[in-house]
Amino acid sequence: REQKSTADLDALVRVRALEQSVGAIVGQLRAAEDGRRAATLQLAGLQRERKVQAGKITEQTVQLAQAKGEGERLRALAEKCSGSSARIRADAARFKADNERLQG
Repeated sequence: REQKSTADLDALVRVRALEQSVGAIVGQLRAAEDGRRAATLQLAGLQRERKVQAGKITEQTVQLAQAKGEGERLRALAEKCSGSSARIRADAARFKADNERLQG
């Protein structure tokens, strides 16, 4: 009878130890699941931020292309003005020469 009671106590101790081990494993699984959820949320946030940044880059690329086109348009206008300015100076020199000749 004493052996049976000792065996029962040993079995009970082993069962309690297994319950504690299972409880610890369940706790670790819950912590891992919480970590996975947090990582999923963080990833979703990073993906949203990446989309926002990609949109900004696209917008800036469009603005850069527009600015480049505007710069080219202004450069062509400056060349046209430069040519006009040279013609105006030549005309002014001719008018001045004609005027001096007429008055002279």
